[in-house]
Amino acid sequence: MRQKSAHPESSSERIVKTIRRATRKRRSSEEKIQIVLDGLRGESSIAELCRREGIAEGLYYAWSKEFLEAGKRRLRALAIATPVRIEELPDVPVAESGYTGYEAILWTGMLAPAKTSKDMIAETTGWLTSALQDPETRQKLIAQGLSPLVTCGADFGALIRKQYDEYGRIIRETEIKAD
Repeated sequence: MRQKSAHPESSSERIVKTIRRATRKRRSSEEKIQIVLDGLRGESSIAELCRREGIAEGLYYAWSKEFLEAGKRRLRALAIATPVRIEELPDVPVAESGYTGYEAILWTGMLAPAKTSKDMIAETTGWLTSALQDPETRQKLIAQGLSPLVTCGADFGALIRKQYDEYGRIIRETEIKAD
């Protein structure tokens, strides 16, 4: 049985949700396939493609997974760009298997101002950890191709620093410039 939220939904939140549902574009299977194939072509980033199409990145990955599972012979996962296999695609190898040092992970994090109290950080971390351990929440995230994981404090800072340094190196070596 689901617990009721401690914060009941306001009437304005209900109205916004109703408008979003009513205006959400319904896409045919052909449109979904075209969007997934556009992403596979690599002409633009998945994030850019999703913004252009007005969909969440998680939805793009969910569609990709649906096509793989449907047994479409024209679409086959070669590898995933994470350091470990993911639950939803256990037979798909990690890219590292054939490309040394390759890793591209998508993560979402919560950051707080440096002067945030340790008690507030501990409370927020506890809430987040609890939410991500909830079986229903985990399944919803996994179904979208996400791997729920909580990394806190120095470990999270090290992840940010590692990616900042690595992408900075790539930008400098390839002389990428902002338009």
